[in-house]
Amino acid sequence: RLVQFQFFNHIINWCDMDKQRFEMIFLRTHEVYRYCTYPFWDFSKYDSNPIISSYKINKTINQGQKITEQLDAIDTKDSVLLFELKGEAQSESKDSYLRLLITDGDTYIDQQTLLLSRKIAIDGRQYPIRFQFPIYSKMLNPNIRIGLENSGFGTSGSIIIKEIQFKRIKL
Repeated sequence: RLVQFQFFNHIINWCDMDKQRFEMIFLRTHEVYRYCTYPFWDFSKYDSNPIISSYKINKTINQGQKITEQLDAIDTKDSVLLFELKGEAQSESKDSYLRLLITDGDTYIDQQTLLLSRKIAIDGRQYPIRFQFPIYSKMLNPNIRIGLENSGFGTSGSIIIKEIQFKRIKL
């Protein structure tokens, strides 16, 4: 039943599992493990696209903490925006994850999670991270809440959010 739950909740990748990925999700059911065995989207072809807006954040978030950033209005102008977060992270457990909640005023836009063990080695050292995803709607009053959480196993970690950027892309 557990494996069936994991399969239907996209914790188990239906075609690309191996021993390392299965060990990562063994007996895990928390929502942060959804899609964790799937490959990341590759946005490297958009690296040279012009930056629409950039925000220097330079804040450290420890396990269990959250910050909220108010940003300037962003218009998609009939294209998709690429959200990019740059920073550094450290963790001593595979259960630490970064949660991003994006709203436009009080209107929900998107929520993304990044399991830190997918981007860094879990050895307590600081590693650079880069997390990207598309946003499909304009935002007149964007807020981004960033938190470092765990899936219930009392983990430790921290993340330094250095910069947030938006680029215009055509998918």
